[in-house]
Amino acid sequence: MTSTLVSHCGAHPVTKGDLELIPAPPSTKTWFPIRHLEVLETVEQHIGDSGFQIRSMQLSMTDDQKRFFGVLDLRSPIAE
Repeated sequence: MTSTLVSHCGAHPVTKGDLELIPAPPSTKTWFPIRHLEVLETVEQHIGDSGFQIRSMQLSMTDDQKRFFGVLDLRSPIAE
């Protein structure tokens, strides 16, 4: 089974390479944003550490680059 990411109005498909080009917005006294790429790489690391593999991924982002979405299809040693 393959999942499908449905982007809402104002979002468009992106690649992991596209995420590399997007910096985090400036921090404030109470807000410490992290890059979308860092979020994705952290998820990928935890998925791998849990014994799963990413079979495919679909990524999307709003035009203002403030919101990032993704769907990851996984493979595990016990089930496809």
